Order: sequence, then structure tokens, then C-alpha cells
Amino acid sequence: MRLIPGTDAAGPRSIETLATVVTDTRLNKDPANHVATVPHGGLARAVRPAHTMHDGDTIFCLTTGEFDVPYDAVEVIAADLVARALALGVRAALQ
Repeated sequence: MRLIPGTDAAGPRSIETLATVVTDTRLNKDPANHVATVPHGGLARAVRPAHTMHDGDTIFCLTTGEFDVPYDAVEVIAADLVARALALGVRAALQ
């Protein structure tokens, strides 16, 4: 078993995962909130356990508002990219 540096097998630790989804899609407040919520599925694919009562996983959404794109397409891509970015970050931390 490999652990993230700073943790041990003795018990739960508080490890917050913060991510930001930045898009050039034009989104108002409600779709932007949804785009920030859906990628938590990607976080759960990459971090186990995720969303425990001992952590504060958070994802933000920022937009430049340049293009009209269906926000559900942004959600799908964001979830995949969040999972990929977290996996790459953990690999880098373990090297």
C-alpha cells in the first residue's frame, strides 16, 4: 500500500482536494454552479475515499464567457479532466 506523503494507516486524515474548472463557455450563475458540482464525480473516480466527513473537497467554476456551448458538455469534459488532473497530481507527489 502506498500512502500520500504526510499520511499513515493509523486513521482518517483531513486531506482537502481543491480544483478549479476554467472554461471559455458563457455561463450564468446556476449553470456555473452545476458545472462546479458535476466534476465531483471525477474527484470520486480519482480519490478514494472521497467526500468523507474528514475532508473539504471543493471544486470551483470560472468562465470567460466567450462562447455559447451547452453546459452539460462542459460538465462531462470537466469530470474527466478533474479525475485525470488529480491522478497526475498524486503520481507527481509520490515521485
